[in-house]
Amino acid sequence: MTVKVPIRTVFDGSTATGLAEYQSGEFIGLTHGGTGASLSIGSAGQVLKVNSGASALEFGSVPVVDIDSATDLTSNTLATSDLILVSDGGTEGRATLSQVATAILASPTITGTAVMASLDISGDVDVDGTLEADAITVNGATLTETITDLVGGMVSSNTETGISVSFQDADNTLDFALGAAQTTITSLLATDIKIGEDDETKIDFETANEIHFYASNAEQVFVSDGVFGPQTDSDVDLGTTGVRWKDAFIDSVTTTGNITVGGDLTITGDDLVMGTNTSGHILVADGTNFNPIAVTDLSEISTVASGDTLLAVDASGGGLKKVTRSTLVAGLATSSAISNLSEDDTPQLGGNLDLAGSDIVTTSNATLDLAPNGTGTVVVRGNTNSGTIVFNCEDNSHGQTLKAQPHSAGVTNTMLLPAGANSTLVSLVSTDTLTNKTLTSPVINTGTFGTSILPTSADGTTLGSASKEFSDLFLADGGTIQLGNDQDVTLTHVADTGILFNTTSVIQFRDSAINIGSPADGDLDINADDEIELNSTLIDINGNVEISGTLAQADAVTMATNKKIIFRDAAIHISSTADGDLSIAADDEIDLTSTLIDINGNVEISGTTAQVGVSTSTAKDIFNAGLSVKNAATSAGFVEFFEDSDNGTNKVTLIGPASTGDVTVTLPNATGTLATTTSAASEAIALSIALG
Repeated sequence: MTVKVPIRTVFDGSTATGLAEYQSGEFIGLTHGGTGASLSIGSAGQVLKVNSGASALEFGSVPVVDIDSATDLTSNTLATSDLILVSDGGTEGRATLSQVATAILASPTITGTAVMASLDISGDVDVDGTLEADAITVNGATLTETITDLVGGMVSSNTETGISVSFQDADNTLDFALGAAQTTITSLLATDIKIGEDDETKIDFETANEIHFYASNAEQVFVSDGVFGPQTDSDVDLGTTGVRWKDAFIDSVTTTGNITVGGDLTITGDDLVMGTNTSGHILVADGTNFNPIAVTDLSEISTVASGDTLLAVDASGGGLKKVTRSTLVAGLATSSAISNLSEDDTPQLGGNLDLAGSDIVTTSNATLDLAPNGTGTVVVRGNTNSGTIVFNCEDNSHGQTLKAQPHSAGVTNTMLLPAGANSTLVSLVSTDTLTNKTLTSPVINTGTFGTSILPTSADGTTLGSASKEFSDLFLADGGTIQLGNDQDVTLTHVADTGILFNTTSVIQFRDSAINIGSPADGDLDINADDEIELNSTLIDINGNVEISGTLAQADAVTMATNKKIIFRDAAIHISSTADGDLSIAADDEIDLTSTLIDINGNVEISGTTAQVGVSTSTAKDIFNAGLSVKNAATSAGFVEFFEDSDNGTNKVTLIGPASTGDVTVTLPNATGTLATTTSAASEAIALSIALG
């Protein structure tokens, strides 16, 4: 390290002024942190000490202490903080008696007998021989008390299942208590053992190979080899009326009394064996019980109704089943068991009447009347075809059919026959003349009139009127609407596509200046003398757009994926190359001009930033790769630190040196204030550094 020339200021006790190098012979006074004298370096072995006048520092020899002529302190009581002179490996200095004692007693070795009034040992004691003591205490307690407390703590904190131990410190005893629930005992074996709350309620093993259960001082049930039974006959119930057993799995049940079943009785065997079992009898419920009874003993029905039910054996192997009277009658009719109904003057059908290929005929020119009751109707139902009535001629060789619309038509309506005198119905295919008939909402088949419906003269007939309009117009594929006396404007239907105007015809709106037309093949003109407005959530233009005037965009312009807005040439454009990204590209310069440019997000700059104006940050700026501050070629770069805005506009400026080489300043790693050459304390530090 080279010798540094100290600098100085003139300090009058409150203000430091001026800046100059210290001159030969100048020094800093003791009251301001200096040496109080102009010093030159001493000789080898000398020390810096106070001069004899106690007014300044000077270099001098180390004073020699003569122990024989020193003050006698042998009668004094020394303290651990008293000082003594020691030599530490050739370095002389002072140390406290406490330091000396620590060094001596760090590992003391006593070969004889040490007699001490008291001995306080803070560390461990290693005794190789026998330790004999009249009394030993541990943390103020006798050794006996310590051992009993230790054992008591060990057993009191046991984790064994089913037993707890408490230590009585007053008399140094242990109390052992078994838990109410024992889960680890695997066997209790003893002759005539009893288990219970007392001798009246217990489980008693008083007899070999038997277990006896007592309650209310009486034996209730017992268990012996193959037997679980009551001690007294008809004395013990299995469950109560309020608390019942769930299921019982028993090979056989023998009872001398009645059995009451609250639910269903399921018999998985084949027979229900009864004490009274007469052949041919059936079980009939009388409201309380089922009793065997002969069929001939049952009450007889005097009048059979259609809903009455009979029991019958199904001959097809179905067993005993029920059959209603109506079903029985229908079966008798099918089997020709009934040959005629003449004996019944009010016969009724209980089901469908199957004619079996025959007809319903009358005799003696009688009229066949179908007379539904009340609002009833005669319905001709459909089956595989719609409901149909055929009217034959008198020879039954011709027939006219009246038939309902098919199911697919979905028609439900009422058709009334015409009123008035005798007449004939008009059909779709009949040739008839209708005179003075009013057709309401008619549909006219033009084929009836040839190939055209013509007015009586040109421009002489209208289709509809101002108050009676046609609803819809239906034209065939390729149909045309021809307008004008010479048909100069035509609208032609293009099948499955739309309509076609002839040549240069246009659609006009309001006046001739507002129109849509095609002036030439491949062109479509939309003309207006003021404004053309297109309103939609999306207007899709597939092709180039040429705008001769100014584009006034009132809303957002949405570009398709990877499409660009190009200015001048392909190098200058705005585009989105990926979802969430916006690229602004130029091969020379991008100029953003505004009083405020607000960027909400991180900014990544791959090149150099040339800052002309002032950059104001409302948060901390972080430079991951360092910060370089440069100025013009004739001045150094600088950083300005302004004081709190509440105090004014003063600032501290950090300026780089006018140096041709790099200079590195490393900040301290501790919190504090950097020293400057303008503070008196800093000058004292600078002087101390300069002095070594």
